[in-house]
Amino acid sequence: MNVQNARPYSTDARNAGPSDISTGVNADLKDLKLNTTCKINKIILNITDKLWEVTIMGEVVATIKVMPESPDVNLEKIKEDIIQSIPEGAEFHKIDEEPIAFGLVALKVMVVVGDEEGGTEKVEENLSKLENISSIEVEDVRRLM
Repeated sequence: MNVQNARPYSTDARNAGPSDISTGVNADLKDLKLNTTCKINKIILNITDKLWEVTIMGEVVATIKVMPESPDVNLEKIKEDIIQSIPEGAEFHKIDEEPIAFGLVALKVMVVVGDEEGGTEKVEENLSKLENISSIEVEDVRRLM
């Protein structure tokens, strides 16, 4: 979870609904590191009797279809290479196999990335550099709740 910005909380915004306010948030004030048990977009912190609004970037899960060059490639080796190629800032979730035709099997790679512009670009770039890969395609991106 990444903190996008922190600013004094406006008293005009006190009409925020319950989904905008989280209780039970642990905050390290030095680094504004937050630990919550649910996915939320904003939290309100009460620090020394002053209210602060903090916007938190959400996360998305992306499914990326990786096509091997041929049915003869070692899928287990490709899977290991995929896992090792996941960049910092992205979290590997899982790999599923999808039979295509004539023994060719596509790999569906699921990764969790920040909900920001270019969120999957570094993952795509790293995957496209792997050996025995003919193509990659982002098939689905869904916001985590």
